[in-house]
Amino acid sequence: MKVRLLAPILFAVSLGAAVVPGGPASAAGLQAGLYKELNPGPSGSNPQYILPAGNRFITFAANAEGQEPWAFNDTSARQLGNIGPGPASGGVDGTAVLGGEVCFRANDGVHGNELWRTSGDSVVMVEDILPGPDGSSPDDIVTMGGHVYFSAYQPAIGTELWRANASGADLVSDIDPGVDSSYPSELIPYNGLLYFTAFTAAAGRELHRSDGVTQNLFANIGPGAESSYPIYQEVTGGKLYFQAFTVAGGAEPYSTDGTSTTLVADIFPGAGSSNPIGFKSVGSSVYFQAYDAINGTEPWVLNGGVASLVADIYPGPDGSYPGYFQELSGRTYFTAYDETHGSELWSATGSGADLAEDIFPGPSSSNPQLAVPFDGALYLTATTQTEGNELRQLAPDGTLSTGKDIRPGPEGSSPSNLTVDGGRLLFSADDGVHGDEIWQLSDPGPDTAVTIRILGRRATVGKQGFAAIRLACPADETSGPCMVKLTVKTARPVRVKGKVRKVTISKKTVTVATGTTGTAKLKISKPVLDLLRRSGKARKVKVTAVVSDKAGNRRTVKKAFRLGKPAK
Repeated sequence: MKVRLLAPILFAVSLGAAVVPGGPASAAGLQAGLYKELNPGPSGSNPQYILPAGNRFITFAANAEGQEPWAFNDTSARQLGNIGPGPASGGVDGTAVLGGEVCFRANDGVHGNELWRTSGDSVVMVEDILPGPDGSSPDDIVTMGGHVYFSAYQPAIGTELWRANASGADLVSDIDPGVDSSYPSELIPYNGLLYFTAFTAAAGRELHRSDGVTQNLFANIGPGAESSYPIYQEVTGGKLYFQAFTVAGGAEPYSTDGTSTTLVADIFPGAGSSNPIGFKSVGSSVYFQAYDAINGTEPWVLNGGVASLVADIYPGPDGSYPGYFQELSGRTYFTAYDETHGSELWSATGSGADLAEDIFPGPSSSNPQLAVPFDGALYLTATTQTEGNELRQLAPDGTLSTGKDIRPGPEGSSPSNLTVDGGRLLFSADDGVHGDEIWQLSDPGPDTAVTIRILGRRATVGKQGFAAIRLACPADETSGPCMVKLTVKTARPVRVKGKVRKVTISKKTVTVATGTTGTAKLKISKPVLDLLRRSGKARKVKVTAVVSDKAGNRRTVKKAFRLGKPAK
C-alpha cells in the first residue's frame, strides 16, 4: 500500500520568535521534560495550540469541563474560564495573538460562535456581532497592526470583513452590498495591508486588499465575472505568492509586490492546471510543489523569475508530492515520496535532489513533518517501526537524530503544537503515563538566554512615595543571578506643565537570585507623586525590565501595569 504525504500540514509556530544563537546541541544533550500536566492522569488534557501571550502561554485544554482556555508559565497553570457551561466544550478554534492577548472563536451556548479574547487573567467576549444562539461565526482570524481581522455574518449584510481590538468589533466593508455575502477568506497581512479573496457579483472571487478602513479589488485575474479563485497565499521572499485560475491557463502560480500581479510561470501549458502550493523562499530562490502531465506533482524552484523542475523524484505522471520546504545551512530540505523509500526526507542540490535520510528504511514511510528552527537546528517529527512517532533533530551538517524518545516503543508520543519562544521549544506529547500534555525541550549546554518575569499587574503607592514591583528569576537560569534595570514610564503621553509627553515614574537596579523572587522598591519624587494623585491616565504605566546575567546574555521584558492612587 502506498502512503504519501499529500500536502503540507503546518505546526503551530510562534512567528517572529528568535532562534537561539550558536550551534545546535547534540540530540543526546537535549533534555525533554514534562512541563505542565493540566489534567492529571492518563487521559491528559489534549492541548490545542500553544500561544505566547506576554509572560505566559495560552492553550485550550480538556478536562471534566470540556476544552477550555488555560494560561500557564514556569510557576503556575490555571483554567481561565468555562465558556461552554458544564462538561460541554466551548468549541474553541481560530486563534490569533494580538499584543499580549489571544483572540479566538468560541461558543458559550447562549451567544453562538463569537469572537473572544484573553490576556491570561480572564476570558471575555469581544462583541456579540449576531445576538442570539446562532452567532456570527468569525473565521480566518489574523492579526495586523493593532487589530485582528476576520469574516463574520449578520443577516442584513451577509458574511463580510470585520476587525476588532479590546474595545470591540467593527465592520470594515460590506464588499458585496446587501444581504449577499462576499465570504472573505485567505486573509494574510503583507506590507502593512491585508490581502484576501472575496466574491462580488461584478468580478467573481478575486484578490482584494484593505488598510483596515477601506477595501478595494486589487487584482481581477479572471476577466469580467469569471472567478480566478486565489488560494494558498504565502508571503515569502518579499512577495505574496498564490495560486489563481483562468479558463485559458488553468490554476498556476502568481505573485505580487503590492503594485502589480504577475503570472510566475505556466507550468502546465494551456488550460491544464499545475495547482502550485507550499511557496517557501530559501535564499534568493522560491520552492513550491506543482504538477505537470509528464512529471506529476514534483518540487519546483523559481530563480531569477524563471521556474524550473528541481527533480522528478518519482518518475511518471503521479509524482512525489513534496512539502515542508525548509532551509538549513544553505541547503533546502523537504519531504517527498518514491516507491522505493516511501515518504522521507530529501534535500535539493544545484543539479537536482538527493535522499537526505531514509528514516523508516524500505518502502514504508516515516512521513517527516518539518516543523521549526530551534537552537541552530531543525526539529521535525517522524515515525519508525521501533520508536513510533517522535521528535527528531536535523543538524546543520545533515545529521538526523532522535531528540528524545518520550514514549519508548513502537507507539510513540506523537509530538504536535511545536512552539518556539523565549529560548525554548514547547510541544504537546503523550508519554503513555500522563496522557497528551505539554512538554519542553531545552539545551543544558552553554547558556545563551536570560529572562525575568514581572509579577502581578498592580502596585500600591505609599504616601511616602514608594512602590514595590516583584520580579522572579527562573530556576533554570544557569548563569544567574538576574541583574535587572527597571524603568517605569506612563503608558501614554500625559500633560505636564503645558507639555504632553511620557513621564518617567521611577528607575531602579536590582539583583534577583536564581530561582527566587525579589522586590524592586521604587522611590517616586514628589512632583511625580502629585501627578499620580491627580491623573488616572498617569497611573497606567509600562514597566520595562532590561535583564542580564553573568554569561553576558541580555533581554528586555515589558509589561503593562497600574499604579494605585497615592495616599495624601
